[in-house]
Amino acid sequence: MAISALGPATSLRLTPGSTLRLLSFYPKSNPSNLSGIFKTITKPHAIPPKFHHLLQLSGLPCRRFFCSVISGALQSSESAKVEKKGEIGNRVGEFRRKLKIADIKGGPDEGLDRVGKTIIVMGWVRTLRVQSSVTFIEVNDGSCLSNMQCVMDLEAEGYDQVESGLVTTGASIWMQGTVVKSQGSKQKVELKVIKIVAVGKSDPSYPIQKKRVSREFLRTKAHLRPRTNTFGAVARVRNALAYATHKFFQENGFVWVSSPIITASDCEGAGEQFCVTTLIPGSQEAANSPVDGIPKTKDGLIDWSQDFFGKPAFLTVSGQLNAETYATALSDVYTFGPTFRAENSNTSRHLAEFWMIEPELAFADLNDDMACATAYLQYVVRHILENCKEDMEFFNTWIEKGIIDRLSDVAEKDFVQLTYTDAIELLLKAKKQFEFPLEWGCDLQSEHERYITEEVFGGCPVIIRDYPKDIKAFYMRQNNDGKTVAAMDMLVPRVGELIGGSQREERLEYIEDRLDELKLNKESFWWYLDLRRYGSVPHAGFGLGFERLVQFATGIENIRDAIPFPRKERTWPPPCVQIEKKNMEEAVKVLDSALSHIKWRLKFPAKNRLQIDIVALLTEMRPVIMVDYGGKLPELQDHLCALVKFCQQESAIFENLRVMVIEDMIYLIHVRGLAEYVKSSLNLEVELFFVNLEEDPPKMVTQAEESTLVTELIRVQKLFSSFFPLNGNSNDLLSHQMLDSVANAESSINKPATSQSSEFIDLSCCMQDTEITVPTLNGWLLGYPVVYLFSKQHIEDAIYNLSTKYLRIFQIIVSRYASPKKGSQPEELLSFSVPYELSMGGSKEPWAVAFLAQMQTKWAKCKPTWRSLKMEVSECYPQAIVL
Repeated sequence: MAISALGPATSLRLTPGSTLRLLSFYPKSNPSNLSGIFKTITKPHAIPPKFHHLLQLSGLPCRRFFCSVISGALQSSESAKVEKKGEIGNRVGEFRRKLKIADIKGGPDEGLDRVGKTIIVMGWVRTLRVQSSVTFIEVNDGSCLSNMQCVMDLEAEGYDQVESGLVTTGASIWMQGTVVKSQGSKQKVELKVIKIVAVGKSDPSYPIQKKRVSREFLRTKAHLRPRTNTFGAVARVRNALAYATHKFFQENGFVWVSSPIITASDCEGAGEQFCVTTLIPGSQEAANSPVDGIPKTKDGLIDWSQDFFGKPAFLTVSGQLNAETYATALSDVYTFGPTFRAENSNTSRHLAEFWMIEPELAFADLNDDMACATAYLQYVVRHILENCKEDMEFFNTWIEKGIIDRLSDVAEKDFVQLTYTDAIELLLKAKKQFEFPLEWGCDLQSEHERYITEEVFGGCPVIIRDYPKDIKAFYMRQNNDGKTVAAMDMLVPRVGELIGGSQREERLEYIEDRLDELKLNKESFWWYLDLRRYGSVPHAGFGLGFERLVQFATGIENIRDAIPFPRKERTWPPPCVQIEKKNMEEAVKVLDSALSHIKWRLKFPAKNRLQIDIVALLTEMRPVIMVDYGGKLPELQDHLCALVKFCQQESAIFENLRVMVIEDMIYLIHVRGLAEYVKSSLNLEVELFFVNLEEDPPKMVTQAEESTLVTELIRVQKLFSSFFPLNGNSNDLLSHQMLDSVANAESSINKPATSQSSEFIDLSCCMQDTEITVPTLNGWLLGYPVVYLFSKQHIEDAIYNLSTKYLRIFQIIVSRYASPKKGSQPEELLSFSVPYELSMGGSKEPWAVAFLAQMQTKWAKCKPTWRSLKMEVSECYPQAIVL
């Protein structure tokens, strides 16, 4: 066997220490062959006396260790036999299932049945607590949500690895120990460690520590986020749903069919496909390849005949048409695989790559289709409720309260069905005002679908059938009325549409007419039409986006968190790229919907001001805006946090927005824009001017002039730089260090519960141990070219000096693109004041000219949103001013 093969006949030479360490894994239960093995391995070596104590072999049960070949041979019940001379290779060892933490703690006794047994635990360190005489290590191997608490004292073999810093959070370890009853209340058993081995150390920069990090940050660490509780639980539930999917269809006589990834047809007919071509050079050369290198015809069109397939090819958007092929031969089939759509919709509900479940039933109509979809959904929901109890309790506690009850209703309640026409009438009679208008023939939006299932039918799943022909695909069977097709959508609470299906058009003449009507190339569907020529049968099927199902089952809000490696369009908006008008229109609609959803009733001036401010942030015209309207703290903070959270769930456009508090001031910020602004300030890319209000009359000073307060402001800017680092990755601005600092910051206001959310940042700590006042900080933070400068000791002097001087008010006026009905009115983007005597030149002051040029540069990048931009200057009489 393998041990014998490690002798002189091989190129491997073991030192005496390595030999005995290897032997230490051999069980006492099979000592009969040790002498032969010992002689074989150690023949070229003599065992020094200092290694004799290692000959006391371990009594561990047979298990896999580090190397499956060696450990498999060690655990073999056969005697170790010396291979014949000249014989090459050894028999592969038997595969043995590893003992997982889920096996230990997942039984009805939660591990008590294993008390007193010696086991091996392998996994990654979640937490480490070193005390004077004992060390506690929480280990997780991914098999379940629970960690294994491992307790070790100074006598444990390998404890020096803990002392030397090899065992830290994130490190992988191997531990041998005895299961004992736990003295703590969080678990029933723990591991009394006998031996520990650090398998792989973890660098101190490991980004997933015990402290909370946002899911947005974790999306930038997709390779590490499975080690967190949330994403580990999502992965296990996703796995359970996939297993239950195959189990349901296999138990019901379906055949799994692998549909092709590359196709020439567009199942949905929407043209949102990724092109697959070899006309563009390979990945190493593509970045520098000239456009004129693509072969063209005499007419200047792309010459597809020179491509790999000789014609255009695409990534599939659906496996349905291919499944229909096999359904007409095998009766009932299903596909379960990846699909791709180049849909330009960067929201929390869309992905470029996702998985689809698509069954097809032969000799079936729409009623059979609805029955199958209902049975499938109830089956997989029951499966996760029964087999993923720990993970579902986690989701119920931390992700969506009440999710278990919601899923139980789906598994137990009867589904309701109604026609599309009845649904439209029901919605038109609703007292609720919808964002999207309704009429017969329009496609139902998510708000309509959720209203039906959540409010009208009290959380019961609803199936809407018989949709208008004009809003559905070509392959759906036309009903006798000539206006509708035999299509259905299954709506569920919180998600809206989860399943879409139809009875397929089996009549050749009808489907040919439909292809002509939609101006689709019939030659591309010649094989699909053949299915109608040769033994056509009534058949039906449905499609289910697997990630939508995972969202529904876990309560995860963003679909990018429901798939291991999300693929989506480029981050919006990339630097220095013009922002399209339609994106801003979408943002305004989402904002209005958010205000309605969170029931924040703002008067028109405040609502309009909030809309302008948020659009200014999204277009990066301003990095920070101060919210001094819409209420008082802490209610204002609650409303803003709820607003940002809702908007981020609805659209990725808002993903960089945060609510920030500094003492009793509250702001909305764009984290990337603020990071860039802080960097430009520290690099002195834009000169900042100060009005020293400690002197009478006030004097204008520059940042270059020596001043204690200016130096203090620079120190605060550097603090902001550590909170908002700009490292070149626009998705990685909320750094782990910033989140840690924010989590430890002490606020001077009463923070509501939402202060712990990822939408909220409390930076009141930046005003500690500094003489800088909030008005001085605001002047810089809000992007003004002139900042009022005074210390906390001279607040009264500053108020007096400013309130007794004439002021000039400088305003940046913009007008947005709007619909012809609403028109486009001039609106204030920002304004600031400067003492009259220090701004005699008005808009011709050098700093004013430079500031206007700076704003115009920003405006040039987002002209599709803002129609015009100009500076206006007016005078203000002396008045009492509260700073």
